[in-house]
Amino acid sequence: MTTSPSSTASPPYHTLAMVAIGIGALLLLASVCAALAFVLVPTMSSDQALVTNTSVLSLGAVTLGYGTLLLFIGLALRQGKLTAPIRLPSPILFIVLFVVVLIIGQIILARNIATAYSFPFFHVLASLLVPLTVLAYASPRLGPASLRSMLAQFTWGGLVTIALALVFELLIGSVLFVLAVLAFAFALGTERLTALVEQLRFSTSDPQRIIQVLSQDPFAILIAAVTAILLFVVIVPLLEELIKATGPALLISRRSRAHATVTKSEALLWGLAAGAGYAFTENMFNAQGTLTDLTSPTSFWAVIMLLRAGTSLMHITATATVSIGWYHALVNKNKSRLVLLLAAATLAHAIWNSTALLAFGASAVNNANGNSALLSTLFVSIVWSCLALLFILFLIWLRRLIRWAQPPVEIIPSNVTSLEIKG
Repeated sequence: MTTSPSSTASPPYHTLAMVAIGIGALLLLASVCAALAFVLVPTMSSDQALVTNTSVLSLGAVTLGYGTLLLFIGLALRQGKLTAPIRLPSPILFIVLFVVVLIIGQIILARNIATAYSFPFFHVLASLLVPLTVLAYASPRLGPASLRSMLAQFTWGGLVTIALALVFELLIGSVLFVLAVLAFAFALGTERLTALVEQLRFSTSDPQRIIQVLSQDPFAILIAAVTAILLFVVIVPLLEELIKATGPALLISRRSRAHATVTKSEALLWGLAAGAGYAFTENMFNAQGTLTDLTSPTSFWAVIMLLRAGTSLMHITATATVSIGWYHALVNKNKSRLVLLLAAATLAHAIWNSTALLAFGASAVNNANGNSALLSTLFVSIVWSCLALLFILFLIWLRRLIRWAQPPVEIIPSNVTSLEIKG
């Protein structure tokens, strides 16, 4: 006999609760250090105060936000609370707030209004609002999932899986970097390589300058392009899609072993929450490159955050897709469906990454060479239009996922009167 998790109280998981409380307390302690650094950094150095303080506040948002959630989840586990379904405001509210935050944030950057102290808060808010929009859109259209499980998946996606992905990507990226350097040395010779490294040493934070330097040697830019494609289009999508849905997979597996009912709505909502947490954390740190040189034509923060909105939707829908694959594998015992959905999510991720790389590369080359020719501008416009089309396709796929997971609607026979229904 199976029991629905919504109808019976979950048993207390004291060990898990204590681990969550302990890690949450450590993160909250770290957030105090981040707060002190946020106040002191601009007084010590004004050159990179904006970039540094944005990074510090992003780190503070991670430690304070996820630390608070872990404490909340740990206490709820011990007391058997937060089992009610998640409730969020209308997604329209989050969209309006997102637009307002982008406008105010861009005005602060343009007018230089105490940017080191004021702007980072708008950066963090902009990073969070699109993931919340997706959750607010999906949750009322699906069956209930407990607030506790949703917070746990959001925390897992934004804290645990992104840390694992970062470690593996740094290791793999380091190996690819060494191989690229060896290829440079073999093809260009040590003297040319030394000169190239010397030129790049002062351009590490300026993609436009890097492209200018590499474009001086066609073979150098070929190696760089192959390395970037291999890392960001092949390895990163597969690695991230394998890791991001581990939280929902573990929860589905635990519920299945306990002979508790796992609904399609729960599996989908857990995947959406894990992807939303991942997108929130990644948005905060990956969109900071535009702040190093605010005079650059490619450094327009609001536009980058709009692109991050598309990346957020990609991450959320891809993670939800793989979570559904885990549902089929663990509940329906259909492992082939997991492989198929994992491949689909990885392919969608790879297409988005390759198009985004092409858009930024084309824009940077266009600006670096001062090329304003109609053909070049048209190419850049087409690539960015492809990103917009992908965004629409992700929205369509999200609606399909929701329709798949929606609880069946009970059809009342036409010959049954309202009096019979009440009785």
